[in-house]
Amino acid sequence: MTENRSSALTRWLIAAIVLVAAVIFVVVLVRRSASGPASAAEEAPYTLDNSAGQVFAVTTGREGQLVAVTNGGLQLFDTEGMSVTHELMSFKQPGVTAGEKHAAAYDIGAETLVLTDTDGNVKSLKTAGAVISARMNRDGWLAVVTEAPGYRAVVTVYDADGSAVYVWYSGSSYVLAADISDDRSLAALCVDESGASVSFFKLSQEEPVGVFEAPGELFADIRWADDDHLAVVGQTRAVFLKDDGSAAGSLDYNGQNLYDYACAGSGFFTLALSQYRSGSPTRLLTLSPKGAVLGDIPAPEGLEGVSVHGKQVLALCGQHLIQYNQQLEEMLTADVGQSGVRQALLLQSGRCVLVYDYSAQALEY
Repeated sequence: MTENRSSALTRWLIAAIVLVAAVIFVVVLVRRSASGPASAAEEAPYTLDNSAGQVFAVTTGREGQLVAVTNGGLQLFDTEGMSVTHELMSFKQPGVTAGEKHAAAYDIGAETLVLTDTDGNVKSLKTAGAVISARMNRDGWLAVVTEAPGYRAVVTVYDADGSAVYVWYSGSSYVLAADISDDRSLAALCVDESGASVSFFKLSQEEPVGVFEAPGELFADIRWADDDHLAVVGQTRAVFLKDDGSAAGSLDYNGQNLYDYACAGSGFFTLALSQYRSGSPTRLLTLSPKGAVLGDIPAPEGLEGVSVHGKQVLALCGQHLIQYNQQLEEMLTADVGQSGVRQALLLQSGRCVLVYDYSAQALEY
């Protein structure tokens, strides 16, 4: 699974427990120690670890590079699919996030972050508490949510060198996710017994510069759509906020349900909606940073997931690929050629990586 969907659904379940039962949110997972140095480069392109728990990200540069994290560690591949980083770790519930030339792996519920850059430099950081989520901006700055004794959560911002440059302690609300924009504005998605809220910060001051409140609502995730607008995605609607917390726009799903979403596009946001909670997607949309609809089409038959890079959207439909532009106008199509594809990750226009259970291959179309 890509980072966007698996981690967001996990936080969604946590938020539901908090609101319904009004109990203390605690992640109880045991950190597993790291083991071994990086291995030698693999002989074949895109050779994945033979390990479970796969999550993936693609670096945001013009030519994306695949980042894979499994129960066994972190791998970063170059544009030809050869190994740049192969760091052996032991992750129970792996997570991954990437910028243009940096990536980070983490273990949800543990206290270690592993940072890498596209030159293969690797650094491990020990956090002050168990990691709940992490999100990286284009320049490699990282917003990390962790548990904190005496607080509901703490958000720490690290620069691209791994130095902590900002810390915010939340005493009244649990923090499900935090995101840092490319111009280094910070947003935190919070939840308590009354509902959800989003707090906005500048790294030059301690107090929030704005707060958006949604009593009685739950939201799954937040992502900066650009430097000035934040997308807040939920099960029944998406809200778009300015960087001071004021409303910029919203989209009601009109009775449909969130199936999948992608926020890695340059200046737009992609949603796949389904008629039923457990049904296949029926609608595919792209939205501007202010929530205006750019494209709205019936979901292609057999849609399993979407991947976004630059100005394009890639849809995996069984053994068939469709590439769209921001307006969801069809640009390219291709046959996968064989069964067993779990994901298709867009690297650049006309080029993607097909992910199988324990292997991957590049496809140009």
